[in-house]
Amino acid sequence: MKRHDALIESIRGAVSQMAAHKHDKKGDLFCLNLSAWIGERGAAIVEHIEAVEAELVAAREAQTRVVKRLRDLAKGWQELGDKAPWPASEKDLRVARVLRDEANWIESGKEAKDG
Repeated sequence: MKRHDALIESIRGAVSQMAAHKHDKKGDLFCLNLSAWIGERGAAIVEHIEAVEAELVAAREAQTRVVKRLRDLAKGWQELGDKAPWPASEKDLRVARVLRDEANWIESGKEAKDG
């Protein structure tokens, strides 16, 4: 990805140069040259965008699996406490609550409460 990061920076610089220089009324060879240079690199940029999008899809799928697993663990822990012949301890209830809070935190992106 470093190669693509450098390419994106190069294109950003070329666009800045095009905007900053004086434009000739007859024909702007400078901008035409930079536009062609940028266009030649378009395929690499599209490739980079597609790779990043694929990584994002994979990360979202992994997040969904983690959230489901946390919710399953919280449910199982809660059921274990409910079925025990003795009352569930505060610690057992807290474990289930923390697992649910972590699942909520992952889904929302907000800080989960520790309590």
